[in-house]
Amino acid sequence: AITQLSGLLRSTLQTGKDKLVTIAEEMKIVQDYLHLEKIRYEDRLQLDIYVDPACVEMKVPPLLIQTLAENAIKHGISSVAKGGVLKIEVYLADNQLEITLNNVGRYKPKKASSGIGIKNSQKRLELLYGEDALLNIQNKNNQVETKVIIPIKVEIQTPENSAV
Repeated sequence: AITQLSGLLRSTLQTGKDKLVTIAEEMKIVQDYLHLEKIRYEDRLQLDIYVDPACVEMKVPPLLIQTLAENAIKHGISSVAKGGVLKIEVYLADNQLEITLNNVGRYKPKKASSGIGIKNSQKRLELLYGEDALLNIQNKNNQVETKVIIPIKVEIQTPENSAV
């Protein structure tokens, strides 16, 4: 646990300075965080994580997924006596990067509005991508679903912008 905690602290200090990090770097932080929470919650926390290999080099704001995972555990899994599954999926769909987290619990927008983690995540996405990015939390199929959609911007090489 101490090794994982030191790794988590080191990673967050290093990536916290960057404007964007790769999904691979972000998921390393998420994994370190979740391993610590697994020690804390034992069998009450089950993990189901899938990252499409095509996404690992794509970039996201640092600590975005970690913040969402922390939120899911704090407001979802910890509030249910028997715990539950935190499912994280990162994949491509319709030329967009989609990050989905599902967890047990019930989303209560008025209660959640007092926290700053989600507000900060929404603001960072807005600053980086404008209205093209989305962070949405909703109740779906007796679970809480948090979805982030980030546009994939592909620059097409033309004679005007190519190096000669």
